[in-house]
Amino acid sequence: MLHELGDKEKVKSLNDITDLSRQFISDINDDDGIKNLLLRIWAGCMSAANGIALETSSGPNSPERRNMIFSKKIDIISKTDPIYRARVEAAPAFRRIKNQSYSFKGVRETSPVKSIHDKQRYHTLFVKYCS
Repeated sequence: MLHELGDKEKVKSLNDITDLSRQFISDINDDDGIKNLLLRIWAGCMSAANGIALETSSGPNSPERRNMIFSKKIDIISKTDPIYRARVEAAPAFRRIKNQSYSFKGVRETSPVKSIHDKQRYHTLFVKYCS
């Protein structure tokens, strides 16, 4: 888990991912810009995937907890950050690809995590950006 890494390991990992990503992100020339993009992609996908999970390492996700996570954090960030939002939308595909159960109980109908209708499109996006 990321929280188990020391600061030096985190920096090295982020630098390694940045180096590997350059071939896919040709329109951003500086490392800080690439890191910013990658972290927003990762955060949107993982936040929403954990939010819709039936259970996480911190325990079960009830509909009430799911509602709080999305209404007080994920949906708010999604309104102002289109990169984050796009990965929130891909979270159900992430769960399906990992053969992990998930639920939308407690998530508002207007949440971006529920906006996915084309499974193949988001499967492709997940593979490209979240794995």
